[in-house]
Amino acid sequence: MKRPIEDEESSCAGAEPTESKQAKLASDSNNDAAVAATGNTRNCTINRRRGDVKKAILMLMYSGSGYYGMQRNTGFDTIEGALFDSLLAGGHITEEEYLSPGKLQFQRASKTDKGVSALAQVVSMKLNLSDADSLKADVNSRLPTQIRLLDVFRTTKNFNCKARVNHREYAYICPSYAFASKSRPIDITYRIDSTQLELLRSCLSRYKGTKNYYNFTSGRPPGDASCNRYIIDFTVGEPFEYRDAEFVELRVRGQSFMLHQIRKMVGLAIAIVKGYCRLEAMDAVFTYKRMDVPKAPGLGLLLNKINYGAYNEKYAAELGYSTVDWDRFEAERSEFKSSHILPEIYRGETDNRSMLEWLRTLTMHSYDFDRQDGPPTVFKQQQQQSEQPKQFEKDSQSEAASSEPNRSDREASSSAVGGPQFREVVENLFKGTNSLVTLVVSMKLNLSDADSLKADVNSRLPTQIRLLDVFRTTKNFNCKARVNHREYAYICPSYAFASKSRPIDITYRIDSTQLELLRSCLSRYKGTKNYYNFTSDASCNRYIIDFTVGEPFEYRDAEFVELRVRGQSFMLHQIRKMVGLAIAIVKGYCRLEAMDAVFTY
Repeated sequence: MKRPIEDEESSCAGAEPTESKQAKLASDSNNDAAVAATGNTRNCTINRRRGDVKKAILMLMYSGSGYYGMQRNTGFDTIEGALFDSLLAGGHITEEEYLSPGKLQFQRASKTDKGVSALAQVVSMKLNLSDADSLKADVNSRLPTQIRLLDVFRTTKNFNCKARVNHREYAYICPSYAFASKSRPIDITYRIDSTQLELLRSCLSRYKGTKNYYNFTSGRPPGDASCNRYIIDFTVGEPFEYRDAEFVELRVRGQSFMLHQIRKMVGLAIAIVKGYCRLEAMDAVFTYKRMDVPKAPGLGLLLNKINYGAYNEKYAAELGYSTVDWDRFEAERSEFKSSHILPEIYRGETDNRSMLEWLRTLTMHSYDFDRQDGPPTVFKQQQQQSEQPKQFEKDSQSEAASSEPNRSDREASSSAVGGPQFREVVENLFKGTNSLVTLVVSMKLNLSDADSLKADVNSRLPTQIRLLDVFRTTKNFNCKARVNHREYAYICPSYAFASKSRPIDITYRIDSTQLELLRSCLSRYKGTKNYYNFTSDASCNRYIIDFTVGEPFEYRDAEFVELRVRGQSFMLHQIRKMVGLAIAIVKGYCRLEAMDAVFTY
C-alpha cells in the first residue's frame, strides 16, 4: 500500500538526494536567482515548499473597502486574490497551486460580500511551516496594509475551517440617526434615546432561536427547509461617538447565515424603530407569507468572530496545536478596527451618505402586503389563498438554473396573451407567467433534411411552442456568448401606472403626463450602471442600450402599454425590479430622485 505523501517526504528527510532530486534542487536554486534578479514571480516555477508541507490555519483580518468580497473572482480585486498574490510572490506556493487552489486543499471559513470587512477570518491550506514566523512576516510585507495575517500554524491533516466552525459572530455598525423617527429631520448630530434603544433590543431579541428566513434572502420559496437558521443572540451595545457622529454596534451570533440575511434583519429592525411598519411584522415575517423586507447597506457589516470552541478543546489541546483564539490578538484587532474599519464607515456615511440615501428608499417598501396603505391589488382572494403553507418538491434542475446570472432574462419577459379571458391575462401577468417571442439554442443535429426536421418537431410540439428555423452554423458557435444584445418587452395594464390615490379598474386609460414621467424614469437606466440593488448577483455592472415605452394599445376591453429594454445581459430579477421601481415612481410611492439614489452604494 502506498504511504501518504507527507509520510514519504518525512521519511526521506535524512536521505541522500538522488540524481533527479539534485537536478531539481539546482533548478529551484536557479529559479530563486532569477526571481532575485528580475523580481518576476509569475514566470518562474518557485518551489520552496518541498519539505515539511502540512495543513495550516491562517488567521486574518481585513477592511473590505475597495474589494469585491472574499472569494477569488477573475478580473476583480478580492481578499483571497491579494493573499494568493502574496503567497506566490514569496514563493510559498507554486504557479500551479496559485491557479488551482484545490491542490492546496484550500478552504475558507466564511464568504464576505463586496465591501464587507472582517476582524476574524480563517482559511486553511497546505504550506511549508518549517519557519512559520518568517512566513507570516513575509506575507504581511507583501499584503496591502488593509489586510493582515495575524497568525499561521499547523492543524490536523483533515481540518476543514468551514465545517469546524461552532458559530459566527457578525457586527453591524451604523449611525444612530438610522433609528430616528421617520417624522424627524436627521443629521449627524442626532443622538439615539433610551426608548428607541429599548425598541431596537425588543426587535433584535425576536430573531433568537430557530426560524425560517426565506423572507430574508432571495430565490427561496416559503417553507424551504434550507432557510432554517439558528440565531444564538442578537444584541446592541451602548452608543459610542466617533469624531462628530454617534454610532451603535449590533452583534448577531449564529451557526450560519444566508445571502443578504443579516442586512435584511437589520433593515427590518430599522424600519420598525423608525415607524415604517409595526412590531408585529417581526412575527409575521416568519410565517408562510411573502413579505417585502428592506436590505440595509453593506457598508457597516463586519465579520467579528469565528468560534472554534469544539476544535480548540478536542484537537488543539490534545495534540498540542495552537488554538483559534481571537482574544490573543484583541489589541491588534481593536487598533485595526480604529485605524482601518471605522474611518471607512465614517467616510462612507459622510462622503457617500450610504445610510442616509438608503433611508430614503424605506418608503418604497410595502413590508406587510396586507397593510391598508400599501400598493393595491385586484386579486384579494388569490392573495389570501397563496398565504396558506405549501409543500415544495426539490427540483435540482430549476435550483441549479436559478444560480445562473442571466436566468432572469427568461423570467422577466411577460406576455399579455396568456389566456382567453382578460382576467386570466392579467392574472398571468401578476403571477409572473413568462413567454418568449424569440429564443435561440444550439446543438448537434443531423441536418441532411432540415425542412423535414423542422416540420416533424413542430408537429410534436404544443401549439404554443414553435420552431421557426433550424440551420447549420460553425463548429464552435456558442449561442449565448455570440449575442450582441438582448431585447425584452414587458407588457402590463395601463392601470399599473394610475395614481395611488385613484381607484383602479379595467377601464383606466393612461394619460400623457404619466407617459412622460414613465419615459423619464426609463431613460435614466441608460448607460453602464451598477445594478446591485436589482439582483442578488455579485457582478452587477450592466450596460443598458435603451429602455422605451410604446404607445398604449387596447386588447379586448383593457388598455396595455409595452416597455422594451435592450442591453448586453441581464441578471436575476433585474428587469422586473427596473419596471417595479418605475411603476412605484409613476404611481407616487416614491420620488423620481430614487432613480439616482438606487445606483449609489
